Amino acid sequence: MIKKLFLFSAMTTLCSPVFGAQQTWTGKISDGMCGADHSMMQHGTTRMTDKQCTEACVKAGQKHVLASNRKIYQIANQSFPGVAANAGNAVRVTGETTGDGSSIKIARIERTGATQGNCGSRTTRPDAHAEAFDPFHG
Repeated sequence: MIKKLFLFSAMTTLCSPVFGAQQTWTGKISDGMCGADHSMMQHGTTRMTDKQCTEACVKAGQKHVLASNRKIYQIANQSFPGVAANAGNAVRVTGETTGDGSSIKIARIERTGATQGNCGSRTTRPDAHAEAFDPFHG
């Protein structure tokens, strides 16, 4: 019985996705094609906003990403509430990274209202003054 329990525990641990401890990043919700730079996107003679560009690229099949601190993170849970609604916006995201650090599984997303370019930062605690979207805590 103990051998079976040990084997089950080992298999569960080895087969589950590898995520790290919760962390917080600031940056912008963007798309996989443009990443942090939407400067090339134009509609006719009018340059698209970051929000318009992100929405258009996602509609064309790209996935949402987080551009933070000159790095692009894939978003593991694309359907998380608030991801699509914050397309092109500066946000603070709390979640866990995958083992290789290239993807984030979002647990909380909050719009910061700040205008940020290609840089964001990684912090250990969220700002209490940000407009938060937390589906678990209202």
